[in-house]
This record gives sequence, structure tokens and C-alpha cells, in this order.
Amino acid sequence: MRVEPISRGRPEWASSEENWILDLLRNAGERGVSREHLIFTCRSTQCGRAIHSLERCGYVIEHVKLAGEKYVRYVLKSAPLDLKPLPESADWYERQTGKPHPQATDDLPFFAGGEL
Repeated sequence: MRVEPISRGRPEWASSEENWILDLLRNAGERGVSREHLIFTCRSTQCGRAIHSLERCGYVIEHVKLAGEKYVRYVLKSAPLDLKPLPESADWYERQTGKPHPQATDDLPFFAGGEL
């Protein structure tokens, strides 16, 4: 029995979610967009990842906590003139070791012969 490795890296929908959140931020102006709104109304549970990715591309996004609000509010302050490309690999193992992730193998000592 061969087990296929879990694909790593950026999900296919990530860019569209970032663009969608960027549009919300642009339309909101100085009011910003509440993380509460993104999570509970828009069902964007990965909004923090999308905001971080936009910031890595060069967008300046202020994280504001207003009195009486439980969740942070994101306010777009500026957009880059030239977008910074995201690195090809977003894998934590490659960033820390400088080596590719070890490949899955079925010849480990415990599973010698490929059978359980």
C-alpha cells in the first residue's frame, strides 16, 4: 500500500481570497475591516494568513484595536508601487534547514517489506 504525501505550499484559493480581502480593505477606507466580520460574516477563517501574505507582498496594513471591540480591525494604509513576489517555497522545513522536505518512503525499518 503506497500512501501519497500531503501536498504542501499555497492552496489554489489563497490568491483569490487575498484579492477579495484587498478589495474589502480598499472599499472600507479608514474604517477598516473587522476580523470579526471577516471570520463570522464572510466565513474567512484564514483571513490572518491572507493579511500576512498581503503584507509580505508590500501592502502596509495597520492592525487597530478600538476601545470596546473584541477583535482587531485591519486598515489598508498604502499599496506598493511594485509587488514583491512571494518566495516559491513557503514550507517551514525548507526555510529553516535550506533543504527540501524529506520524501515519503515505504522502506522504513518498522514497515520493512511495505506491509503492515
